[in-house]
Amino acid sequence: MEQVLVDKFMKSLQTQEKGTSRTTFRVDKVDLDTLTDLLTKAYSFQVRKRNGECEITPDLGKKINASANWLISGQKPGLLLFGSVGSGKTTLARAMAQVVNYLYYAVWSMDRKEVAEVSATKLTKLLTSGEKDGEEMFERYKTKEMLFIDDLGLEPAMVKNFGNEILPIVELLYFRHDRMLFTICTSNLDMNDFEQKYGKRIASRFYEMFNRIGFTGDDYRKR
Repeated sequence: MEQVLVDKFMKSLQTQEKGTSRTTFRVDKVDLDTLTDLLTKAYSFQVRKRNGECEITPDLGKKINASANWLISGQKPGLLLFGSVGSGKTTLARAMAQVVNYLYYAVWSMDRKEVAEVSATKLTKLLTSGEKDGEEMFERYKTKEMLFIDDLGLEPAMVKNFGNEILPIVELLYFRHDRMLFTICTSNLDMNDFEQKYGKRIASRFYEMFNRIGFTGDDYRKR
């Protein structure tokens, strides 16, 4: 009798597992080589748009390829691009958003997939503005199917909202982690810095939620 119960339970788990994706999104429109090529072209476009000259170095090529692998594998819902200032993190994140938005554009918005962009500082300010619209906008960003958060770590970790102390970015990342929502973040912080700023619990979830690509080198903006 006990073994029958165990067998039924295992079948129930297998049925649930089949209907559950590991993430909410993965690129399935093109193969890895094509996606890497699209990201490379989008990265170059982002640089030229700011009147810069783009050189795809072997190291940058590896980072673009790693980003394409993340997009196409669907193994983790988040990608964290972290490292030194001006090393191309935001440029690559915007290139990824540009490619995804292009591949999954549809005439009807309900059929369209689109990566929304917002800075961590703006997210925090939405909750400290004292306006109801700010809270509603924060909730919309928090629940977006696809989100790119720029400059994670520049915002104050704790803020006051109507006298209550809250951790808006931690709250948002907890929410998105639990629901496996597509999230790209850029930051100048490394993993030790994240633990110091947000605490061990959120840092631990970073490891589970995010693939991580480290950036080092000179500030491109000064070239």
